[in-house]
Amino acid sequence: MKPTTNIKDFYSLKTIIFISFTSLTLTLFLVINYYQINTLSAEETSTQILSEKITSDFPQGIKFESEFSNPNEIQSIKLMIKFGTQERGAYNYMELGKNNSLRNTTARFFWRTDTPAKYVPPNTFINYNYEITDINGNKSITKTKKTLYLDSRFEWQYVSNDMVNVAYHGPVKKRAETVLDAINQTVDRMNPVLFNFDNEKINLPIRVTLYNNYKEMIGALPAKSKTISRELVTEGQAFTSYGTVLVLGSGQLAAGTASHEAIHILSHRAGEGRIYKLPQWLDEGLAEYGNIQPSYSYDLALEFAIGTNRLITPITSSQKVPSSPEDVIIFYGQSRSLVSMIISKYGNPKMRELMAQMKKGTKLPDAIKIVYKKTLIDIENEWRSSVKAPLYLKEKTQSAKPTAVPQKKLKLFSLTPQPGAETIKSNKNDEPQPFTQVSCGTSGSTAKDLSFGGIIILLIILASKSKKINKS
Repeated sequence: MKPTTNIKDFYSLKTIIFISFTSLTLTLFLVINYYQINTLSAEETSTQILSEKITSDFPQGIKFESEFSNPNEIQSIKLMIKFGTQERGAYNYMELGKNNSLRNTTARFFWRTDTPAKYVPPNTFINYNYEITDINGNKSITKTKKTLYLDSRFEWQYVSNDMVNVAYHGPVKKRAETVLDAINQTVDRMNPVLFNFDNEKINLPIRVTLYNNYKEMIGALPAKSKTISRELVTEGQAFTSYGTVLVLGSGQLAAGTASHEAIHILSHRAGEGRIYKLPQWLDEGLAEYGNIQPSYSYDLALEFAIGTNRLITPITSSQKVPSSPEDVIIFYGQSRSLVSMIISKYGNPKMRELMAQMKKGTKLPDAIKIVYKKTLIDIENEWRSSVKAPLYLKEKTQSAKPTAVPQKKLKLFSLTPQPGAETIKSNKNDEPQPFTQVSCGTSGSTAKDLSFGGIIILLIILASKSKKINKS
């Protein structure tokens, strides 16, 4: 028997579906229309930027002063900024003027860059726009504009091509062109080592500021270790998230410095993800591997470290560059030699694969296993064999069992001597014992002796440092 369908029921169901679909379409239309009405471009709501003044006050910050025109009274203005090649931006609400008219509104904001957390290097592009909200809740967003954050102490000129821009001041154009050429060579050399061709960051620009002497440059650098600042002159520094480099151009190593620092930017673009940073040994090793003007002092330092058993052990587990100046030089030489061995033995494709693995969030030890089928220690020992250094043997940690302390047998207390009981005695006639315990805050004789000895040692150290400073 064939199933039968009631015609009335069929048309009733069809009507319900039609009404539901129409209601859903109408709801979506109203939501989209409401959003378009309440978040429009500045042109559609007749918001205009009447005037705008942007002033660089490096290193303190950058000042924005603007005047807007809007048919309705403006309630708030949000300044939205993205520095350099950063993926994420930030925003702040501008301070509105006190004597604004109904249609015209002035606003200002000073974006501070004078702390280590807020520092922005000079010659960095700033992408910015405004979001204006009126008293009716309507929002309008202006088109994105660009400005340049400059070191306002000097008048800057530029040499550039499609990828690299070098800012310089004074009669050093030839030196600036040398730096530009050095970075071009570096990019051509390192892109095949670091980037898969589908990486969208391969063609992002690099901006360089060239300073003529150390006094000029030290005023542009963020704060760092006083020991390293005093004993190692900073010849260059890369700010990878901004795509910006500072270079000391007074020496003959300016081209090599620019090359080294540019590779930091390239390697971070190729291999650093949002979760994990590149390890220092790989970052610095790549920077010196690709340097078109490498420093021979690193080779000498490595030779010295191998001969005197002062290698950084194990360098593949190091999380940061050492603090002492001597160990910094050894670290650079060791990192370069290790990275050179990896690339020469396994080739560019493997290094590109390693960078791609880390870029997508794989931890370095796991990425090494995936790409090279080895552990980090295996790789390090391969290098140690190649330079005839002792192999690194992982120390075996043994958990020692605690020795049982015999417990004192408890006895009953008694005022008179009895078998199996402990007699309580008066200490009235006992002679006082000398106090020799030393702890924090005590003033016993031993503590005084230690304090006096510590003062003598401190004076000797200070005297020796004073002599070093006078000699230098």
